[in-house]
Amino acid sequence: MRELTDRKKRILQAIIDEYIERAEPVGSKVLVDRYNLGVSSATLRNEMADLEAMGYLTQPHTSAGRIPTNLGYRVYVDELMRQQSLSESEVRRISGAFDARLQEIDRLIAEAGRAISDMTNYASVSLTRRTGGDVIKSIRLFPCEENLFVFVVISATGMVNDKMIRTTRPVPPEAVIRLADTLNRVLVGLAPGDISFRHMAELENSAGEARELLSAILDYIRSIISEYSSQELRVDGANKLLYYPEYNDLNYARKIFDFLEGDNDGDWIVGDRDRQNRVGEGLVDIRIGKENGIAPLENSSFIVTDIPLSGNSHIYLGLLGPTRMDYARTSARLQFVARILGRVIDGILGEPRDEE
Repeated sequence: MRELTDRKKRILQAIIDEYIERAEPVGSKVLVDRYNLGVSSATLRNEMADLEAMGYLTQPHTSAGRIPTNLGYRVYVDELMRQQSLSESEVRRISGAFDARLQEIDRLIAEAGRAISDMTNYASVSLTRRTGGDVIKSIRLFPCEENLFVFVVISATGMVNDKMIRTTRPVPPEAVIRLADTLNRVLVGLAPGDISFRHMAELENSAGEARELLSAILDYIRSIISEYSSQELRVDGANKLLYYPEYNDLNYARKIFDFLEGDNDGDWIVGDRDRQNRVGEGLVDIRIGKENGIAPLENSSFIVTDIPLSGNSHIYLGLLGPTRMDYARTSARLQFVARILGRVIDGILGEPRDEE
């Protein structure tokens, strides 16, 4: 394939920018009127014909202008799109989605998904994968009344489990403090499945007046063991896809909705680090059309970024939309949301995130 000249690149960039903005085939007259490309209409027509022959553009109708192909979008994403800066109002809006009162990480991820979907008008997809090697990072025990307590377990990858426990008898405050200290000393650093009879015996021997409370706590820990190796897939704003003419075919739209809402393992979401594009301060994986590897998504684009957690677990946050999505602005917004989400999660876990 012939190499694109600088002039062809400028023309291709202008065509894609125009098509992203207006969703209409782009002709030479539009380029002359709206873009200062420094060439005549005749030259533009010749260059556009060349770009079509090279596979970067296509002409939906004989009398229509050109629209980008997936190959054209790929060149745009890899070489041509301009880095976008967020406005102050956008920064405030995204930052406001992460209210400090949201102390539970799963709720934070849901808030992030809804915020980025609302801001971009694309469907957001998030996948949280936690490994079986997850360990207990912190245990907290809060007395509410003499015989009512809140028990909280925080894992190294951010899973937060809490339970309200009521005992039949009051537990002295000093006994609650001793029990909380012992639980942290004995259990922190262990995977729930690694809690042995020896650990149980050590806790029971030191429980004293808090024995009934300890029994309820141990029952609860056993019940959440399976949750420490899990994944959760969320989709927000799928209905926003219907705003775009590309999804006016209801049969096609139904296939996408059935796929997103169906029982899939989420493997398609996980990013390919060999194909990631640097946008701003981080990396995103931009997949165009058939690069998704999923039949229902072969006419859509998906942008995803990875938020690594400790314990080899990850949060993947992505946006799904038409192939004419505004890749530069969408990538910038997604990366900004992911960066804030990672920092808030690290703040909850007490682990500072290294700046890239």
